[in-house]
Amino acid sequence: MLLIRILLNLLETFKPMVTGILHLHITIVTLFLLLLVVKTFFLLFNKREALTKLRAMTKIADMILGVLILLTGGYLLSVVGFATYLVVKIVITLLAIPLAIIAFKKENKALALLTLVAFIAVYGIAESKPWESATKIEVKGTEEMAMPEKAQAIYTQNCTSCHGVDGKLGAAGAKDLSQTNLSKEEMVKVIANGQGLMPAFGERLSREEIAGLADYVKTLGNN
Repeated sequence: MLLIRILLNLLETFKPMVTGILHLHITIVTLFLLLLVVKTFFLLFNKREALTKLRAMTKIADMILGVLILLTGGYLLSVVGFATYLVVKIVITLLAIPLAIIAFKKENKALALLTLVAFIAVYGIAESKPWESATKIEVKGTEEMAMPEKAQAIYTQNCTSCHGVDGKLGAAGAKDLSQTNLSKEEMVKVIANGQGLMPAFGERLSREEIAGLADYVKTLGNN
């Protein structure tokens, strides 16, 4: 029990880090990709001297950035739980880093282009936030429901995995909704626009549904 309590306290301590780690991850991937683009350009246009100098200058930086991509991606995976897009990113990165080393060491243009495409894919996944979807949310059996019941159904389907039924779960850096001090207007903005790893629901729910969901969340503090 003591160990579980310590682990829960540690998770609570690191919740605010999630958004920061996400932004750091995207920044690192961007820097790594920019260096890769320049190196590939030099290789494709036979700028061997410039390529050699750049490789020598960025050898340590490349290693650090590669490790940080894996560490930050692994951290996000541990926080979010199993997520296909994060697993795909990590696998691509694990394969692409050694391929990049081989490509530029042997000055293999085809392999360098393949590596560049792989990291563009990693960057695209990082920027596109695939956990967000513009698909409209449809909760079965809610057609005849009044808004409070429909809002509860929407919350159960989309929010309990991170916030829990009572709003206190705190998974993936989620806030304790039973203790929130946000006004209804502020909560509506968060639901519509997203925050941290929380997806935006502005294009997935109607204004009435978002307002109803905010009203339902406010009731969690009364439990």
